[in-house]
Amino acid sequence: MKESYKGLYITLIVLLVILLLVIGVLACYFFEANRVVLIKEIHVEINFVYILYHGDRITVQPGLKRYGYSLNIEDTTIQETYDGKTYYNYENNEYLGESLGKLEGMTQNDTGTVYGLVTNVRRIATFTELNAFPREISKNQDIIGEKLKGYDDVYKVDLDGDGKLEYLCFKYGDAEEIKEGEISGEYTRKYVTTVDLLDESYKLISNLIVFTDYKKENGGEEVIYLTNVDIIDIDGDGVFEIFIDLYGKEDNGRVAIYRYKDNQIYGLTNYKTSIIPYL
Repeated sequence: MKESYKGLYITLIVLLVILLLVIGVLACYFFEANRVVLIKEIHVEINFVYILYHGDRITVQPGLKRYGYSLNIEDTTIQETYDGKTYYNYENNEYLGESLGKLEGMTQNDTGTVYGLVTNVRRIATFTELNAFPREISKNQDIIGEKLKGYDDVYKVDLDGDGKLEYLCFKYGDAEEIKEGEISGEYTRKYVTTVDLLDESYKLISNLIVFTDYKKENGGEEVIYLTNVDIIDIDGDGVFEIFIDLYGKEDNGRVAIYRYKDNQIYGLTNYKTSIIPYL
């Protein structure tokens, strides 16, 4: 009888060990699966994809990017990667075909390093053709009804593919006199552009940019227009990125990149900036 109990105990212990091993394997499997999903989600949000913007290399993660100082033309790797390649071109929410890019020297820093831009390409250029516009993008004065009264231009688009529309809205301010002490020099007038993102119910999601352009008395009006904007799916995940060109000069090019997904705006919001000087 004692021997039979002893055998039963041994059997139970073996079964318990096997059960614990199975639980451990399953736990590791589910942890690894969830970790992979998490990594994929982080990758989507961080979005380290390189493109050419005005001929310079930038990443498309949300935020403010400077262009004009990334391509060191003395670097043979840069030359081999970017010079004489076929590029696919996009601008103002349109695909504009292929072109052969040429890397050319443009600027030189204090240490003598020469930086270049890829020429013969449009504002956005990529190495591969994209499914860049998975949903319709509308721009039309007819969009601006009573609900959008006060805005001068509007883009209408479902940014993240959830079936709900968003509105990228532009308000162009009239010329204003510059207050005494606001800015030095010969500037006497300013124009202000406000860029807002609204949801399907016309409620403000976020102010994106307040852009001021300082002018001399006889200077012309320059503000951020629809033509400064590209709404494009760069990484093929079905979510549009928003690029807003901030009229940077040759050595101070800047672009603000935004991404809207699951009711969350990614990028630099409530951003106040200007052409001259940078505020």
